[in-house]
Amino acid sequence: MCYEDGKNHSLMEIYEMMDKGMNDEALVIVKQALEIIDEKSNEYLSWLNVLGYIYCNLENYSYAFDVYDRYIELSEQQQDFENLHMGFHQKAMVFRLNKQYSEALDYIKREKELIDNYFKDDKLKISVNEYEYGYLLYLMDHVEEANKHMRESLKQALKTEDVIAQACAYRGLAEISYKNNDLKLANNYIDQAYDLFIKADDNIGAEEVIQIRKKMNSAS
Repeated sequence: MCYEDGKNHSLMEIYEMMDKGMNDEALVIVKQALEIIDEKSNEYLSWLNVLGYIYCNLENYSYAFDVYDRYIELSEQQQDFENLHMGFHQKAMVFRLNKQYSEALDYIKREKELIDNYFKDDKLKISVNEYEYGYLLYLMDHVEEANKHMRESLKQALKTEDVIAQACAYRGLAEISYKNNDLKLANNYIDQAYDLFIKADDNIGAEEVIQIRKKMNSAS
């Protein structure tokens, strides 16, 4: 569905604008769209979610927190556990970006509890949650525990056809292996992550792992 602001815009176009760094322009459009969408609809939550991403890109984390608090509130009111787990995950993302790792981990644990209760057979949801769980532990220097969760993320991702989830898990294992002083293993994981990002036509992801490899090898 599109909304008028002089031109029609879809969510896909908003994400494309964000990829091009046009976050201020996207912010105006998304705010206008949210004014005319029924806030009880899934559509409203989708646009609210992209608003949170924009604020994160602009490093305006206080507004991003407000957005995801509202996202969580609406999901709880509707007993919408699908969107509630996403709200927990997204709020954890904001905490992580704001370097509040313990607070982020609390929300990932809350998300994990929801997944265990309502989506225990959803391999992709489990993989994504385990990835964030592992990556936060990596950032907190709990390397052994981080490795355990990241391996579980990869295990679950490989049971799906989601190439991006698989690539992200390999990338996470590369960073954890490097922190664990195993450069050879880290480079092997980087190779696998790179190949999968290329397979998925994700050039941004592929470039990110190239930069990770350069950083690892220059520091060794």
